[in-house]
Amino acid sequence: MSEQFRVPSPDFNLILKGNERAVHNAIRLLWTSLNVTLERVDRRRLIWNAVPYASGLFAASAGTWTVASGDMNLYRYVFADRLLLVSFSLENTTTSSGMGTSLYLDLPLNLSAQNTYNTGFTAIAGNIDEIGAIVTRSGANNTTLDLTRAAGSSWPSSVTDDLDIRGMIAIEI
Repeated sequence: MSEQFRVPSPDFNLILKGNERAVHNAIRLLWTSLNVTLERVDRRRLIWNAVPYASGLFAASAGTWTVASGDMNLYRYVFADRLLLVSFSLENTTTSSGMGTSLYLDLPLNLSAQNTYNTGFTAIAGNIDEIGAIVTRSGANNTTLDLTRAAGSSWPSSVTDDLDIRGMIAIEI
């Protein structure tokens, strides 16, 4: 029987308040969990698989998030038992006016998350610089990742080629 690997969520409220210890703990948690995950992947000699570009992979809770084929610098995944590790780097993306609080990224191969996880981190740069969260959605939407800003605020509206989002999440499939 394989051991379970669960990563607790960082305290985003303390991070938003500028608590240096909470930021340190979140970065340490990310570093530790990624190393454990990569160690497991390396032991199995698994291969990263690239996700082919399709404009339908990207959506928003309100407004339009446009990711052109040249904006998708990296979107890949690897399986280890029932663990799916997803990594992405989207640069120079564009938003319309009236953006909502969530950007959506479809999971590779239309796979479904078994549970709702709030264990992914995303680094946001360009028009804004901050750390955000990646959450797997539940119910009928469990084939989609939900990218949010740490404060839960709306994504910047009317940004042209200046929203970079990079992240990684490990989820049970």
